[in-house]
Amino acid sequence: MFENNELTIDFNALEKISVPNCIFSVSYGRVFNKNKELIERTDCMPDQYLVKLSSLVNRVGCRDEATYNKLKELGCKNIDIVGCPTIHISRFFSKSFLQNLSLSLDNDKNRCLISIRSINLISIPFSEKNKINKLLLYAIQRVKEKGLIPTILCHDRRDIEYAESLCDNQIEFIVEEDVYRYLALVINSRLLITLRLHSFIPRMSYQLPGINIIYDERALSLSRFYGLEKFCINALEDDSFSNLNKLINYSLDESSKEEIKNLSKSNDWLNNYNFQINFIRDYLIK
Repeated sequence: MFENNELTIDFNALEKISVPNCIFSVSYGRVFNKNKELIERTDCMPDQYLVKLSSLVNRVGCRDEATYNKLKELGCKNIDIVGCPTIHISRFFSKSFLQNLSLSLDNDKNRCLISIRSINLISIPFSEKNKINKLLLYAIQRVKEKGLIPTILCHDRRDIEYAESLCDNQIEFIVEEDVYRYLALVINSRLLITLRLHSFIPRMSYQLPGINIIYDERALSLSRFYGLEKFCINALEDDSFSNLNKLINYSLDESSKEEIKNLSKSNDWLNNYNFQINFIRDYLIK
């Protein structure tokens, strides 16, 4: 990703490379400050690196509009918005395939999967971090009242300590390192409440209701790109608790599935899929 400066760049090699190349579905996003305004991250890739990197590849496929606007402001020319390929994962793995991987379909039918990110890895003001805790505990309470079984999902081992702090009252947490079983958990559960884009977007791919708790620009921008704002809440907003409660009620209603289906058509996810395939074909398979 551009925004957390985790790419190591060998500009000398890039200048001499002779094979077709591109950057595909990479993001750059700002974070909220204590005044709830979007500001640049302290660990973002320097602007001069962004410009030089973009000039040395055939094409840059930005994951969302925020990334595209950033590169455009810097004067980069060879840029497009491609979205995220995980929105199309349902084209490759059927629901029945994932159901066969379920450890317990009976439990899944009553499970609310709460997909977390370690609070230490969330880039929000320190004063707001406790609000994330309270939101998740509130979600656990509300889904219990609905007769669902809350289960915490860790995306990697860095999440375990945070999961343990949430998992009193006999709440289970899962660390699933097999990608197919991970997808099975995300897809087979009755409801998903998540801090992670990469459980929210696959869930939407299967036209199943989920709730994305947003705390930075990249989640906000990608959700807007696919028309999914209605299934998102901003954790830093004053009305986040009431909005979460409303979304839990709505997501458990069958009409929410129909709305996602309509959103996929009105926002032309099929056209986006074809665009992604052509993007890779044009710049890599030559």
